[in-house]
Amino acid sequence: MKPIRYRTELKRFDDFPMHYLTIPPKVVSALGGKFRARLLCSIKGTKKFHCGLNPLGNGEGYLTISRNRLKDLGLTPGESVALELELDSSKYGIPMPPEFREVLKQDPAGKARFAQLTPGKQRSMLHYVGGTTNVDRRIERSLRVITNLKALASGKETLTAIFGKSAGPSAGSGRW
Repeated sequence: MKPIRYRTELKRFDDFPMHYLTIPPKVVSALGGKFRARLLCSIKGTKKFHCGLNPLGNGEGYLTISRNRLKDLGLTPGESVALELELDSSKYGIPMPPEFREVLKQDPAGKARFAQLTPGKQRSMLHYVGGTTNVDRRIERSLRVITNLKALASGKETLTAIFGKSAGPSAGSGRW
């Protein structure tokens, strides 16, 4: 499938502190017509990044845009931006950190437990492990999440328990 290119406006939800880009119904249809699809996205011709197609209503979809990405691209709400989308055919919809791949290679039981998780939990684990540029920290996170995952009963895997946190993100930070 060829990438789909069009212009759209950067918006912000009225009652939620999140920025997003709308995807019109004809583009949703061209992407297979299914929400929750994983996509590769490029804004203003930048390097592609992994994202998910979410339902907005009336056949429209949207993609969320992080504060960091807004800042990096110098985007402001109301701005019209060039968007390029294509279906993401990768296994997890996000890159697997090499440190995590190595832990799975060396731990068949951990690999089996990881394979039993929902795709969303798998992506969350990969995002958490890959969320740092420090190699030692990625190794530590990889070992911790697989150790924690193996200690949990099947069907009882929560991200809080997998990440080894007793509570959610620290107050107001939105980060683990």
